[in-house]
Amino acid sequence: MKQLYQIHNIGVFIDDTDKAWMEHIIGNLKVQFDGFEIYNGIRDIEYKLIIKNMKELEDRNDAIVVPECSYFYSGAIMRSEYSGVAYQDGEKTVTVWTSDETWYAPYLLEMLFLKQGITFVHGASVAVDNNSGKLILAFGGIGKTCFIANAAKKDRVSLLGDDLILVSKTGELYSYPRPFCLYEYHKALFPQYFKQHDVKYVHIEDNMYFKRGIRKAKKILHIEDKSIYSYLTVPPVKLFPSDKIQINPVKLDDIFIMRRNQASDTVRISMDGYNVTMATNFALNVILHEWDVGLKIVLNYHAQQFKDIGEYIDPRRDILKEAFSKAKSISCVDIPEKMPAAEVSKALNEVILEGI
Repeated sequence: MKQLYQIHNIGVFIDDTDKAWMEHIIGNLKVQFDGFEIYNGIRDIEYKLIIKNMKELEDRNDAIVVPECSYFYSGAIMRSEYSGVAYQDGEKTVTVWTSDETWYAPYLLEMLFLKQGITFVHGASVAVDNNSGKLILAFGGIGKTCFIANAAKKDRVSLLGDDLILVSKTGELYSYPRPFCLYEYHKALFPQYFKQHDVKYVHIEDNMYFKRGIRKAKKILHIEDKSIYSYLTVPPVKLFPSDKIQINPVKLDDIFIMRRNQASDTVRISMDGYNVTMATNFALNVILHEWDVGLKIVLNYHAQQFKDIGEYIDPRRDILKEAFSKAKSISCVDIPEKMPAAEVSKALNEVILEGI
């Protein structure tokens, strides 16, 4: 067994029996974990995510089957045809079997974080003076990456993550600096990186599955095509100085619920009437929306074990309620629907990092 990454106190390990398969999976995992080497050795490993070859399960015939969807084996092993992975949840270990896919890794990591009273939210987060956390809760495409890129230019600001951030019931934010998804319009934010790397964006049909199919076909056919058909994944350590990435947890001080609003002609911030319950409900619904592709697997897993779906929702709600109750402020920020990302970034920096 070979250790690949450490994410806070979770170690990511891979079965090294089949060298060719292992190298293939390691390559795929970079989309999720490239740059996470910054956590190596900062804490003791207490939990493990173990990755194994799907071949181990191919000859089993003891499953309860959801036709063309999933197989539920004895030992509480769920194999999903949809996701291309199988997994088993243990006390301090989650085991995953795969032949190719690794996109499901954050779902599996969260199983281990939940055991510690920590859960993911979708948005962006920065720290001020390495101790005061500012958390943005938002859907994708609202301007988070632009905000992070410009916020990190301030001397007192470090980043915790873009897209996924970890929130603990103790009221702390844990960083999760997964690779940024950079679209062509992000070139102006990171001119030095794009100057050093020859990146060619190609405009094709705007369909996620079509673009994913092209990337997969290039891998299978071993086509050395460096064109980018949707977005480029780049770890923050290649975009920012290493001291700009917040490794240690910080206290959650301020929460900003971000929305695009057709009725707004300028960025508006309001603290009136927004409370812990509203922030919790918003955060839960946003992460479920952003993670919709994995919910089918969750529902299958719960059904085969006759579990209440509340057992999936309630622990996350309880963590967020407890964490958000410790924040100093909860605000709602409405952004004009058509405001360009660069203008959004400037406005958010003025609102969220006022005087910093």
